[in-house]
Amino acid sequence: MPDDGLEYLPDGLREGGRGSYLCADEADEAQQRLRSIRADASSWGGAEEFVGSVNETRDVQAGGVQRAAEERELMGRGAHRSAGIGEATDADASAAVTQRGAPGQEASAPARIVADGM
Repeated sequence: MPDDGLEYLPDGLREGGRGSYLCADEADEAQQRLRSIRADASSWGGAEEFVGSVNETRDVQAGGVQRAAEERELMGRGAHRSAGIGEATDADASAAVTQRGAPGQEASAPARIVADGM
């Protein structure tokens, strides 16, 4: 295939996907830890408004971390899917280039051009 500077690296995509999965796992753990924390007004001398604000902030942060985990999970899946699509396309292009017509005959010039473009 021509060296036009455009290429994909399936292993790199998969490595990125694994990194996204790892980030998703870490975000899940952080979200669970945040959800387990409960501020109690009695621990703060009855300062209910302060404790309410702390708990509300915790909930907002836990929700953000949960969304981040979900998005990283989707990014991981997308990276793995892209790697698979790229490998399948490369295999199809290689098959088109090496496919022969009559015995001993190479693929036609138009078939090579199309395959090289893939």
